[in-house]
Amino acid sequence: MLCSASVVTAPSKSLVATAAHCLFDDSTRTWHTNWIFVPAYNKRAAPLGIWPARYVTILNAYAPSSASSKNSNYDVGFVVVSPVNTRKIAQVTGSQGIKFNAPRNQLTYSAGYPSNIANGETMSSCTFQTTAPRCGPSGYVGQALRCSMTQGCSGGPWIVDFIGATGLGYINSAVVAVTSAQTLCETLCIKQAKLHLYALKLLKLQTRYFGRQ
Repeated sequence: MLCSASVVTAPSKSLVATAAHCLFDDSTRTWHTNWIFVPAYNKRAAPLGIWPARYVTILNAYAPSSASSKNSNYDVGFVVVSPVNTRKIAQVTGSQGIKFNAPRNQLTYSAGYPSNIANGETMSSCTFQTTAPRCGPSGYVGQALRCSMTQGCSGGPWIVDFIGATGLGYINSAVVAVTSAQTLCETLCIKQAKLHLYALKLLKLQTRYFGRQ
């Protein structure tokens, strides 16, 4: 499984946001193993290091009991990565802020490693106004971005107020917006209106611990 992800601001300085399906296979109900994050990956180079997962977490609402009940509105996950050479990842890469309950239909920057561009070996991005989706999973309440990026960009951030000179902005959504699904007509993101700041406290979590310090 190849996906995209981003470092987000947290007291631990070790938090990475991605899509739930990048962490958990809902069809077999098993966790993906040997999960690593390679920030700024470029043509097999890892200029900012390779960071192994310590904990991975998704919401139970994403895949509560079976593949048939998968809810793409909750396709978001978080990873706590282990320090490397005593340093925490945000100390090396910096981190994106998270903006809660931001309005829809904003100019949004999306980034990731789609397989249809340079075979996923370099980071790609696009910037458009978000819109209502023209297609997607049944019952989906998220937004769409008219990008051509395909598989591999899953889990990549959607950023508002992006400043190109610094590469920083705010990851936009009730908790976090990440690429959830790619279709023939657009790329979809998580945007659940009632999934607010307290989501990680109020909703049950599924967590996998990899045992790394």
